[in-house]
Amino acid sequence: MYKITGVFLVLIAVVIFLIFKVQIVKFLDHNKKVNSKYTLVIGILKKQSSFSKNISEPANNSSFDTVQWVLTPETDIMITTYALDHDVHIYKVQDNKQESGKLEFAEKNINKNYGDILQEIKVLNFENYKNEEVVKQVFIKNNMNPNIQIDEDGFFFWNPDNIKYETKSTPEWIDKNNKVNNL
Repeated sequence: MYKITGVFLVLIAVVIFLIFKVQIVKFLDHNKKVNSKYTLVIGILKKQSSFSKNISEPANNSSFDTVQWVLTPETDIMITTYALDHDVHIYKVQDNKQESGKLEFAEKNINKNYGDILQEIKVLNFENYKNEEVVKQVFIKNNMNPNIQIDEDGFFFWNPDNIKYETKSTPEWIDKNNKVNNL
């Protein structure tokens, strides 16, 4: 009987160790995401569309819309890309200065506003997004094309098909400074 109890206690100890190990790994992974200098949160959508033409069709493996959040120490940017005409909308996000919780806010916003057409969310972390080799390694590690487009203001976003995106339309619901007021 003591032999069975000893084995049982060892099994319980192993299970407890594994549970705590998983929690520690999750904690470390979460801190790694939050403490990166630049974080790119990408929502890959199940559609490809044109904002200006008001048309939409199902996405395919090479053509799809995205919603992206660029989280930096200085500012946060939300970007939507429209695959059919390579249109891009770039918004400065107000009142998101709290460092902790930025990633969770971005992910919740994508799920809230695009959940019904969301294929998946990818979170990529960069120490220096201007270093092409670093960028390439991060994207390859995440099984994605390593294409980043940097706009004239220095903000960057993922360009899945590597065809230049330009702002071709402007939504009526943003203010004159291209800021989103109510997310």
